[in-house]
Amino acid sequence: MAELKKKPIITFGGYFDESGITEDSEVCAVAGFLGGPPAMHRLAKEWKKVLRHYGLTGPFHSIQFYAPPEKIKASTNNPYRGWSNTRRKKFISDLIAVLRKGNLMLIGMGVDAVAFRSRSKDERRWLTGGSPNVMNPDKWKVQGKPSSPYHFALRVVVETCGTRTPDGDMVHVCMSEQNQYEGFAMELYRAILDRQPPFEFRPRLDDSITFGSHEKYPQLQAADLAAYHLYQFGIERRLDPKAEPTGTFRRLYLLSMDSDNSKFADAESIERICLGFKKKRDAAAVQAALRRTRLRVKVSHDPESCEILGTVDASGTFHPMAPST
Repeated sequence: MAELKKKPIITFGGYFDESGITEDSEVCAVAGFLGGPPAMHRLAKEWKKVLRHYGLTGPFHSIQFYAPPEKIKASTNNPYRGWSNTRRKKFISDLIAVLRKGNLMLIGMGVDAVAFRSRSKDERRWLTGGSPNVMNPDKWKVQGKPSSPYHFALRVVVETCGTRTPDGDMVHVCMSEQNQYEGFAMELYRAILDRQPPFEFRPRLDDSITFGSHEKYPQLQAADLAAYHLYQFGIERRLDPKAEPTGTFRRLYLLSMDSDNSKFADAESIERICLGFKKKRDAAAVQAALRRTRLRVKVSHDPESCEILGTVDASGTFHPMAPST
């Protein structure tokens, strides 16, 4: 009977999209929303309702909506061709209103891709989930993805989802289809699950990650909107480190509930993370050296033939003793 009375596990959904993943992009962002099943179901239903209201038959894509006006005007298939500024503003306001109705949490990670690429290869391995070999820190158990700020952002987003999901429940992460980076994204997710010692939030992460299409998951369309504006904010932050969210992104940012849920890694914060990596690596190198030099044979002795030279106190300080006479 006790088993029947247990609270059922709720599987939260985390839906995320990315922006700025080209090799020459100055900023990369991964963003989306975390919420329980009712909130995600309502988001999908209400989002599609807004699209139908505006006569849209396909999914929302930021790259189409925010294309340069001259390209929209010249296009024969852009669904927003001919829209007035008033209609465009009302459309985005209606989409944000859908997001504000549900109990949704914005989670995002923007990365200064220029600063990321300026770090050493091993630092970038570490940032993207790489794991050095215990016996030899110069070798890696998990190689990381040193060429990809996307995987740095993804790692932080997954870990934030695990942290923000309530105890006793789980979260399943769904990413927008990304053929170029999907392979290591799944490897990275597995590395997070298998980390030793395990993360405190490990029991709250589902055992798999999904990659889906905007057509199938309207929640990913909402994530697309968030990722686009986090990317644009990142561009501003590169020019002005003190820039604050404004406009549409500010309205989205208010859904993060906590500043730690939507972050931007600039050159300064990346430097701090890399300093932490250096300290851990130096400590690991010392431990590895001790393990390599540890005696491999059993040593025996006769206590009666030993001489006590001194004592060591709790702080590790050696105190020599006067020679016995």
